[in-house]
Amino acid sequence: MELFQIQYETKNAGQAFTASIVAETKEKAIDRIYREVGAIKVNTLSAKGPVHALDDEIIDKFINKSGKLDKFKKRIKDRDEMIKDYELEMEELKKQLNSHQQKPSVSSKDLKEALRSNQQPAEKKTVYVCPYCDFETEKKNGAKSHITKMHK
Repeated sequence: MELFQIQYETKNAGQAFTASIVAETKEKAIDRIYREVGAIKVNTLSAKGPVHALDDEIIDKFINKSGKLDKFKKRIKDRDEMIKDYELEMEELKKQLNSHQQKPSVSSKDLKEALRSNQQPAEKKTVYVCPYCDFETEKKNGAKSHITKMHK
């Protein structure tokens, strides 16, 4: 990095100006003047020597003026939000997994006792169904009387 001093004139007005630019090469310094001012005629270009250090305030201005830093800050913020969302989703999935992996709180002895108490002999019921419709009755005479009254 070197400090270049450029004396130039504007082509349309013919006024003389002097600019000092910090750049790697003299070509880059001239390109910078062309981008900032426009149509110029360079009178003299002199290198004043290498730049060994920059003031912290100047470095801060370079960094904060650049839009790249804001882009990176936004990307970091977006990625942090994505990470938080993924962490919340992982916690929910872990809770679901833990609830599925929990052992039943009822012992096999309790289950056997419950099954024995529920094994009461079932009463057998005979149901008579009408062959013509969905009518059901427990008495044989009821089914016969239904058929004679409704289907004959």
